Amino acid sequence: MRLFGLALAVLVSGPAASAEIPARFYGVWLQGEPGKQTCRIGDWDRRFDQSLDGMIRVESKRVTEWESECSVDAVKPATTRSAISLSCTGEGETWKRREYWDVDYTKNGDVLLMSNSEKSRPSTYVRCR
Repeated sequence: MRLFGLALAVLVSGPAASAEIPARFYGVWLQGEPGKQTCRIGDWDRRFDQSLDGMIRVESKRVTEWESECSVDAVKPATTRSAISLSCTGEGETWKRREYWDVDYTKNGDVLLMSNSEKSRPSTYVRCR
């Protein structure tokens, strides 16, 4: 009976948090509006160019930005918006953040939407091809 109760609790609680970002978020992204910003994956090698300071690279367990890097603490995946908890370092500082990510597939390309409780609207990033 205990085993049944435990199995039921796991089923009812929803998807478990993991420490890996879902594959739909992987890639190189540039902050901006779809149709107005364009970039190529190879631009990542030039990310320290001031014009590309809004570029990020998302991997399964890491998010690298212009002047910081974050490791993934936990991910609560969903079919649309996923909750992502990160531990970050950069410019001599360390911090934690929790964000909500979604990908919108548009005719102008894929758009990564990132939001947290401190922002009224999500930041938008265009996928580099």
